[in-house]
Amino acid sequence: MRISHRIFILGFLLFGTGANAAIKLPAIVSSHMVLQRNTKVVLWGWADANEKISVKTSWISGTRKIQADSLGNWRLEVLTTNSREPQTISVKSKESDILLEDILFGEVWLCSGQSNMYQPIKGYGDNNPTSDAMMARARAGNPELRLFTVGRVGAKAPLKDLKEFTSWQPSSPTGVSNFSAVAWFFGQQLQEIMDVPVGLIHTSWGASTVEAWISEEVLSNYQEVNLDHIVLKGDERRLPTILYNAMIHPLIPYKIRGVLWYQGESNRNDPENYKKLFPAMVQDWRTRWGIGDFPVYFAQIAPFDYRKKDPFTSINSNSAFMRVAQEQCVDLIPNSGIAIATDIGDEHRIHPPYKREVANRLLYLALDQTYGLEGIDGRSPLYENMEIINEGIRLSFKHAETGLFAFDKLTGFEIAGNDKVFYPAKAIIEDGTQVYVKSNRVADPVAVRYAWNDWAEGTLYDRNLLPASSFRTDNWENASRYTDGVSESAFDALNEQAGWKLEFEDKCTEDWKQNWVLDGLKASLENSDKGLHFSAGPEFKNDAHHAVLWTKESFEGDLKIEYDYTRTDSETKCVNILYIQATGKGEEPFAEDIFSWKSLREVPAMRSYYDNMNTLHVSYAAFVNSSDTSYYVRARRYPRPENASFNETKIAPSYDNEGYFKTGESYHITVVKTNTQLFFKMENKGESSLFAWDLSDTDPLSSGRIGLRHMYTRSAIYRNFIIYSK
Repeated sequence: MRISHRIFILGFLLFGTGANAAIKLPAIVSSHMVLQRNTKVVLWGWADANEKISVKTSWISGTRKIQADSLGNWRLEVLTTNSREPQTISVKSKESDILLEDILFGEVWLCSGQSNMYQPIKGYGDNNPTSDAMMARARAGNPELRLFTVGRVGAKAPLKDLKEFTSWQPSSPTGVSNFSAVAWFFGQQLQEIMDVPVGLIHTSWGASTVEAWISEEVLSNYQEVNLDHIVLKGDERRLPTILYNAMIHPLIPYKIRGVLWYQGESNRNDPENYKKLFPAMVQDWRTRWGIGDFPVYFAQIAPFDYRKKDPFTSINSNSAFMRVAQEQCVDLIPNSGIAIATDIGDEHRIHPPYKREVANRLLYLALDQTYGLEGIDGRSPLYENMEIINEGIRLSFKHAETGLFAFDKLTGFEIAGNDKVFYPAKAIIEDGTQVYVKSNRVADPVAVRYAWNDWAEGTLYDRNLLPASSFRTDNWENASRYTDGVSESAFDALNEQAGWKLEFEDKCTEDWKQNWVLDGLKASLENSDKGLHFSAGPEFKNDAHHAVLWTKESFEGDLKIEYDYTRTDSETKCVNILYIQATGKGEEPFAEDIFSWKSLREVPAMRSYYDNMNTLHVSYAAFVNSSDTSYYVRARRYPRPENASFNETKIAPSYDNEGYFKTGESYHITVVKTNTQLFFKMENKGESSLFAWDLSDTDPLSSGRIGLRHMYTRSAIYRNFIIYSK
């Protein structure tokens, strides 16, 4: 146990032995403490039975006389003020003379939970840093911010006093490194904004459950509690009631303004029970403190990849259910609020570094709801209701008075019909306050889910940049996600599968005629150290100005195609097409060997290809209006059926309005084709988009050439063109 220097000097007086025992104060009542300002606070301690005690405070005239009860307990209520001056308290008896110094009046917050509350400024372990840690240390010298840390100890019965603790001390660059980051960031900013002293009591333990923080009396209403045969070995953070006994009960009745809580990971597999236990814990604490419904502001668990096999449908394996349960606790706990964290998780770290962001959001709640600061709204947008309209669903939100916002496109939305199968969906903000969600795969939608995974990246905010939580409009227990082999995981499995054989490789810096054959007379091709610059003819809507570049070789079986692509034109109505395993349709003069009727394609009109070739077509970098922010990616299967429209060659879905393939930007493209699956993935600046199609209902392709079509006016640079087969 670490204690302040002055309290250590007084140790003999507090704990010395003799015929008459000295007065003992609880650990939380000491020099340098912060007492809640302008209210009634409690001073308490222990002495001999019926011992007479006098208490003198520097801010109240006169001396208070009290007497310990028959068990030696004593308690005194004292009114504090708004004074900014350091205060003293003198506690005397026949055997004791205790002086507490450097006491401030201010705002006192208790900060509790598990590891994300415990994570200190210096970081947690070897791989869990805290963002802004250096700035925190640089700004840590603040005599009006006082810190108290409760040691991690369990007990089978409620303790009168703390066993281990770090006593009250002013915030300093050396001391802050080991203090809770969320608590410190909250307290530092609260002190600066309110311009009053702030005291933070940190009492948390990593991996602890909510059950551990509830008294036995209350928890027994929900489950059996029997610790009779338990032997405490120093790591009991998951046992029921033991942290309440050792780390909360000894702090009562020290007056606090409110509580910050960051916990939930250890209870994520039982969110429905959490909605009972967490409100019960809050009520338990409020009842025992006896100071009314003090505010409780809590942080939502952040998204993280827990590596569950079924992270969508099961309430026991998808932490989105827990995130929603936590949000619902706001309605179950009076005078509470939640800091949403859907946008500040870390896929590979259960302890994300963004503790300042969590603290900011907790602070906004306190400034808004507790301190009434004008212009502050700490509440995130909350899904309210939905309307089915135009084969899509329009969503409305509470707490979105300032409007909704997305930094880029909205992602993470899924939509389902009455079959309860969810498909990826496009989502856009409408009228600044609503979100419209739609998928071409769901003609009659009835439900939407958002950020419904263990790992998700929140993209929907209000204009205060407070994120929306994961939510669902349904209450289904047996929903599923579309998993027909065209998911991201299916792509990864194929792409990383062993057995791919390198068949073709062209860095595109040497003479293109070594590997390629050109359809069309108006195109230009030039190799350089930048790659192959391929330009179609310059005239718009002139079939002779189309161009197709074909591999000389044919390729059999499943294929994986990779290349780097940079669009160099700035036209607004032109398209790239990738032909996969193209052959002629086999009717004269359109033989399977497409080179045998190459002369028929000197004017490479589109209809010559979609009517007479047997191939897959992927169109991309396809701009359909005058904006660089709109484009589509589509797949088609040639030839066009007899007497059918060109539209009937399309393979669902069509991906529209994605906003990629901007002029001058390099994209890495990966295409994987099997008899039942087609994937087109583009990557740019660390971001990626995957487009996928189910080929189960199309005739399979087994062999053919690869072609690159440029519609009139299209020009681009290609590099590192590679083809694998299996």
